[in-house]
Amino acid sequence: MDSASLEGGGEKMSDDHKQVDGRARPESVTMGEQKDLSPDAARLIAMGYKPQMKRELSTVQLVGVAFMVTASWLGVTGGFSTGVVIGGSASLVYGLIIVAFFNIFFVTTLSELVSAMPNAGGQYYWVTKLAPGRLARPSAYFTGICNLSGGIIASAGATVLMGHMVLGVAKLAHPGYVIQQWHAYLIGLAFNFSTFIINMNKDHVAKGVSIGMFVNIIVCAAVIIVVPAVSTSHTEASFIFGSVENISGWKSKGMAFLVGLINANYSFGLIDTAVHMAEEITEPEKNIPKALYLTVGIGFVTAWPLAVLLMYCMTDFDAIVNTETGVPLLELFYISLRRSQAGAIVMMSLLIVAWTFALVALHAYQSRICWSFARDNGLPFSHLWSRVHPKLNIPLEALMLCASLSGILSILCVASTTAFNSLAAGVIIFPSLTYTLPAAYSLLPRNKEIKGPFNLGLFGTVSRVMTICFCLFAVVIYSFPYVMPATGSNMNYVSAIIAIILLGSIMDWTFRARRHFTIRESE
Repeated sequence: MDSASLEGGGEKMSDDHKQVDGRARPESVTMGEQKDLSPDAARLIAMGYKPQMKRELSTVQLVGVAFMVTASWLGVTGGFSTGVVIGGSASLVYGLIIVAFFNIFFVTTLSELVSAMPNAGGQYYWVTKLAPGRLARPSAYFTGICNLSGGIIASAGATVLMGHMVLGVAKLAHPGYVIQQWHAYLIGLAFNFSTFIINMNKDHVAKGVSIGMFVNIIVCAAVIIVVPAVSTSHTEASFIFGSVENISGWKSKGMAFLVGLINANYSFGLIDTAVHMAEEITEPEKNIPKALYLTVGIGFVTAWPLAVLLMYCMTDFDAIVNTETGVPLLELFYISLRRSQAGAIVMMSLLIVAWTFALVALHAYQSRICWSFARDNGLPFSHLWSRVHPKLNIPLEALMLCASLSGILSILCVASTTAFNSLAAGVIIFPSLTYTLPAAYSLLPRNKEIKGPFNLGLFGTVSRVMTICFCLFAVVIYSFPYVMPATGSNMNYVSAIIAIILLGSIMDWTFRARRHFTIRESE
């Protein structure tokens, strides 16, 4: 166990990591270790952390991980039914433009902060340095909990979605099959477990990232080219760019449009992925900003054309939305590919493969957040989750914890027919909260000198203000029900998820974390 770990099963800090009033001095490094330090390792030690992860990711692989976790084009396919049903074509087509525009402000904010403070903890670590006085520890703790929750909810949502995709294919191939929600849950668990196993081998993950990025681009191109090319009928431009097909029950089309932005916003969820790989790449202060901007750019270039062309092929709105398969996109494939079962099944199977690669990257993302947060005693039993396996060179226990929590959370799909919508909202709301606090604290006059190589001056300041405004908007708007009137089976459960996580966090803070959650003192 490394010096940042806790001894035994309790919360006593090791000698190299003694805590005074919630603050811990930097971990010690031997003279022999100091001789071999790279500039990246020296910077990390100056922050108060002993390097544990090997910096083996290339910039291309970093972009690949970020692209697959954010998975903007897959987000369009995953939240397709939600956005179209609530706000029509306009909420998806224009929504992607609106959300991508605001994401430029998000990544500018994140890029400036990670350039100044490259640390796998990301947002919660920045808050420890930016927040004033007594606000630093509780603010950082809350940010870390939200960051980890967003990652776990994202993987749970992905497994729920993949389970429904498989059942949709089964229903299309065998019309007599009766879809059961618990079937989707079990299939989702299988995907969860298999991608967890893949993540146990870091070499497999690195290769999977390279292959997965290639597969994602190929499958996206196949859908964009094949589906409209084979389809014998198409919609008019007025439907694609002017339709607000509000069948959600909301009386106001404006409200339906705003709530319907969830699909577009979900497509750019977890945009901070590259930030949490800061200790696995060289020169993170320069390479991570590149990856962040490329994530938004590649995301929009793949997602927007896909959304437009799917709307171009949506010739039978009612049949697609009310399909017996439960997967509107599968029905769209079926109708567009001249009612070919084989064609629709092949296309959906390709999507499932692409989603599997994305889930592999999601496991890597959430486990890194869990591991980095546990280093500072942010979680109960942090001495377990802060370990890095000496042979596998991965945070194995953190990976196991996140996969387990994801599996537990995905059981929500058994209770609700719209479980994915609630989880999609969580993928937006929790990360938004983590962007808000560091952006707000960084605007304080006391922090004006905290700058890295990447700094855009006035535009950076404007970006932080815009980030705060849009994130607060997202937290409020995506907490509303998507369908009216709301019932037990179709309600938006994200408020319940938030309440449970908030209650658990308050209890943990009260009885444990307020004494043991640490802030590292920089040298």
